[in-house]
Amino acid sequence: MSKDFIHKLRCFRHYFWYLYQIIYFNFHYLPFHQAKHLPIWVKFRNGVRHKFNTGTIKIESETISFGMIELGVLQYYEEKEGIFFANYGTLIFKGAAHISNGCDIQVYDHAKLIIGDGVGMSKTKITCAKEIEIGRDTFIGVGTKFIDSDFHPIIDIFGKCYLNPSQSIRIGEYNWLGADVLVTKGARTPNHCIISARSVINKKYKIPECTIINNATGQEVIMEGYIRDRNITYLKRGASRKIEDFDNYIKTLI
Repeated sequence: MSKDFIHKLRCFRHYFWYLYQIIYFNFHYLPFHQAKHLPIWVKFRNGVRHKFNTGTIKIESETISFGMIELGVLQYYEEKEGIFFANYGTLIFKGAAHISNGCDIQVYDHAKLIIGDGVGMSKTKITCAKEIEIGRDTFIGVGTKFIDSDFHPIIDIFGKCYLNPSQSIRIGEYNWLGADVLVTKGARTPNHCIISARSVINKKYKIPECTIINNATGQEVIMEGYIRDRNITYLKRGASRKIEDFDNYIKTLI
């Protein structure tokens, strides 16, 4: 048996497994009128580990298109480890999504995870026991973690109640979370918010939009008047710091 034949056989095996995951994932989780468009696209060779999931997946979007939700996108800095996916609650996609290889998504029984249109995440871990909502066009950096519960109840003996119940998390629209950010229960951020790498977000931020939050050093710093360029035009053009026609350009981002 030639090496060329063995190579083709292996490629066929990978390709068959690839198609099987796409078809199974769509028709197992989605209603037929959505599944027939194959909107959830499992990337080749990376795979999604999703055994014994009893939860539901919903796509709440007017437009359902082929491959609009990408699972297992291989980034240049990631190994081919696939995605861990354990859904026992409800996972809602509001539109397109880009979920890279190495992500870990766990939705517990009776919990709800809402992922907005255009959300992108890299090697992110989400543990949802109550409710987590990520606003549209939010980018999430490598190593970021979301967790809306302590998972170890503490009882207030004198108050005769639980001290640390689970609390929902809401990340606003057009946010950018840097690498290794920790988002815990009760977190709320405004729209157009930038969160610096290794920051801890654990409360409701009553701050204006277009703000940078940085508490990675232990002292919280809030800087107003900054916005992420979602078009990444500065990097693509290699342009100078000056933005031509600034007033009109900024209107396209807000």
